[in-house]
Amino acid sequence: MDITVILQVAIGIIFVWVILASITSQIQEWAASIFRWRANMLEDAIAQMLGDPDLKNKVYSHPLIKGLFTNQGKRKPAGIPQDKFALVLFDAVLNSGASAAEVKSTFENLKKNVEALKNKGESEDLKKFATAMDTLLIGIEEKADDTAQAITEARLRVESWFNNSMERLTGSYRRRIQIVGIVVGIVVSAAFNVDSLAIINALWKDPVVRQAVVLQADKLPAPDTQSTQTPSIEDIAKNVTQLNVLSLPVGWSSKNIPTNAGGWAGKFFGILLSGMAAAQGAPYWFDLMRKLISRNPPVPAQPS
Repeated sequence: MDITVILQVAIGIIFVWVILASITSQIQEWAASIFRWRANMLEDAIAQMLGDPDLKNKVYSHPLIKGLFTNQGKRKPAGIPQDKFALVLFDAVLNSGASAAEVKSTFENLKKNVEALKNKGESEDLKKFATAMDTLLIGIEEKADDTAQAITEARLRVESWFNNSMERLTGSYRRRIQIVGIVVGIVVSAAFNVDSLAIINALWKDPVVRQAVVLQADKLPAPDTQSTQTPSIEDIAKNVTQLNVLSLPVGWSSKNIPTNAGGWAGKFFGILLSGMAAAQGAPYWFDLMRKLISRNPPVPAQPS
């Protein structure tokens, strides 16, 4: 068995997966931007941390957080720096539960207001937040020589607490994106009939198509993972066009439609394989493809 043929088939199918993964990730980012998944999940996580809708609203309405809003102040932030969160939360807590005079920013008043939140009894979630804050403040007085140092230590602990919550949020967001990626990958594969089994078969049988695809794979630029802009319809259409111009059994046509149950079963598993591969992301497959290309003998240039 010719190892060169195996390498070229592998390069060819991975090339298709890179393009398919690019389309999938672009649609994912588009959907995430439209539905504001990250911003909504962040707001839900902060609401769960604080346990009180009013306190959460105070945090989000603070000028420091308002400054992170986009789209002329209409779109809530997808991320909040830990130091800003701690400053805003302290400001909100130090002014929560104060019934008389204006509360001064001292460590004792911070503890007093946290205790007031614990005793308000308005909701169990609010009590849980106050208890968490109270726990964070334990032992600070013994370590700090003065009020300013105590406040600084308390803020550092709140920042660490916030970071731990954000790590859990990031994990939850990645799991959601992975699930969405699989669904989108399968839908895109089905829409364009990207059947990995049929493509592998075509690459294996036709050396002309195989070499043409390998040449295209060698020219493919690396996926842009640094861009923060939401992909446009044109970006997605560009990758779709690149997928369609290949001389491969891609797209729904009379010659690509199975005529029996066995053919449909193979089509189902081929599309499922394509969708699962697309969910892995374009950078993963691109790096693997470049490694295989470096081991593949140069393809002779086609006569003009």
